[in-house]
Amino acid sequence: MKLLYTIFTVVVTVIGFNSSTLLAETLETKEELLIKCDDKNDADACLELAKIFMDADDDINTVKYSDKACKGDNMFGCGIQGYLYQDGIGVEQNYEKAIKLFEKSCNGNEIHACIALSYMYQNGDGVDIDYNKVLHFNKKVCESDVIDPHDDKCNRFNNIYNSFQELRTKCDDGDTKICLELAEKYADKKDLINAFASVDTACNNNDTFACGIKGVLYQEGMGVKQDYKKAVKFFKQSCDEGEVKWCLALGAIYQQGLVADTKHENALRAYNKACNASKNTICSYFEELATDIGIDPEVQCNKYKYMYACGDIANKYLQNKDYSNAFKYLKIMCDADYMPGCSTQANLYKEGLGVKQNYKKAIKLYTKSCDGGDLYACNLLGDMYAKGTEIDVDKALELYKKAYNSEDDTVKRISCASFDQLYKKECSTDPKKFCSKYKK
Repeated sequence: MKLLYTIFTVVVTVIGFNSSTLLAETLETKEELLIKCDDKNDADACLELAKIFMDADDDINTVKYSDKACKGDNMFGCGIQGYLYQDGIGVEQNYEKAIKLFEKSCNGNEIHACIALSYMYQNGDGVDIDYNKVLHFNKKVCESDVIDPHDDKCNRFNNIYNSFQELRTKCDDGDTKICLELAEKYADKKDLINAFASVDTACNNNDTFACGIKGVLYQEGMGVKQDYKKAVKFFKQSCDEGEVKWCLALGAIYQQGLVADTKHENALRAYNKACNASKNTICSYFEELATDIGIDPEVQCNKYKYMYACGDIANKYLQNKDYSNAFKYLKIMCDADYMPGCSTQANLYKEGLGVKQNYKKAIKLYTKSCDGGDLYACNLLGDMYAKGTEIDVDKALELYKKAYNSEDDTVKRISCASFDQLYKKECSTDPKKFCSKYKK
């Protein structure tokens, strides 16, 4: 019990004032105090008795008289009761009662109780960590008459408090990046409940990446009850918007069999979405799973629309000069907006291989592929305008210039040579028009 009394002194001194100002000494005898407390319901006398019994390690009477003091609206007595319930001294430990008693005491301007609440919410002592409440109770301490408002600790605290307030306001106003920044700050404080709330706000404001994070929190049960179905819901929501990372997370949760019997099929579809969303740079997850469970390349292409499988099949047909079957798989690729499939399909239309020759369709497909980021297709489209049935030198030169922006050195060299050849020809034919307009 003497340890509890010491805690009062230590906790309060940490903030910067002496607890002796709170625990006034009394010269009255125990007998006089008993009469005042028991017969006259004098709450101050009950508190003094509680302190006397506390010093004597008399847990039962400490509980009895601190309870009487609290019921008589002696707020310091409520604080003592709070500590007794918090530590289970003389009573069965009960954090819920401790919180209520500390809150009553704190609201009655007993600063030691506010400090106790701040510590409980900061350390998760019988409650969920809640940094917002830590800030709230620290603010009460620093605004009290007991603390010097210019105290260094309170100056530092006020800066933190104002920073969090500003972030919360911006987050509530719909700034999703700030919400995620705020979530990180809460997580650093191990306050996962408010971290989740901040992520939730960002997701509700249509931040698709935040929705993926929300999925992780549901999957791991961080700041919210674990729920795999909700994790899938938010991974899928984010994946459908092209967030590669969350497509992979969706595939993984299916592959682990956490939510569905059709785990392989759903996992393959999610991994393929990641592949497509990454412009076919992150495709090993699909390929490894498909290989492990023995999915035939034809099925990978026709059922799952896995473009690498379609491309491999098309290339085999092209090598064997089976252009009709190659065209079939190239169309699957192009219809799925896989641009190399469109440009190769355009080649077949241009040359009349496996399909009736059609320059207009070739131009249309080259254009789709070029606009979709296949810069080699831009070069081929430039050739169509430079040498084909619809000559347009201006378009051809612009397309060669666009193709030159490719990161592929081979495409750069080809487009540069094409531009140079056409430029020299047109410049010598019509110097006034072309030599001044286009520069290498």
